[in-house]
Amino acid sequence: YFNGNLASTQTTNILNTASSLFQLGNVQGYFDDLKIYDDALTATQVQQLNSHNNLIQPTSLVDHYTFDNTLMGTSGHILANVTGNYVNDRNGNLNSAHNVSNTSTNIGIPNLPIGNDSRTLAFWYQSNAQSTHSLFNYGPSSNYFGVVYVSSPSSILVGSGNSADYSTPITYTGNWTHV
Repeated sequence: YFNGNLASTQTTNILNTASSLFQLGNVQGYFDDLKIYDDALTATQVQQLNSHNNLIQPTSLVDHYTFDNTLMGTSGHILANVTGNYVNDRNGNLNSAHNVSNTSTNIGIPNLPIGNDSRTLAFWYQSNAQSTHSLFNYGPSSNYFGVVYVSSPSSILVGSGNSADYSTPITYTGNWTHV
């Protein structure tokens, strides 16, 4: 889903097999309101996240990072390897989005979905540069689950291991995008 609209569907065989190490992008851009669920959200729930930023059934929420002047999630885990560098979020709120600035941000989050377990990762992202970069990944490098933005042709790759399970063309706008 991009901005609440279904971009593609795909079933994969095996996603990441282990690890609670989550890495948030090595990009030039901003992240806001990262939510990790251990369930596949419905189209209605994704549209609610995109338009209202809330859900009917938040019981499957593993962790939530608002980035409202903090790198701590609702579970109490803190993003590591960085100093908080905040910018205005998509609604113009001061210090309410995380400026990644080409620095990988790592965090150990217990209970991340692994293997073929259902999952949804939802977040807002704004790129500062039209270049290829990883938005997030987790799991060992030989068998991770992640999302990569590719600049030419402009597309999003979702994959596991060292290959993309599917690719979806997108239009680069430089605006906030809900992924």
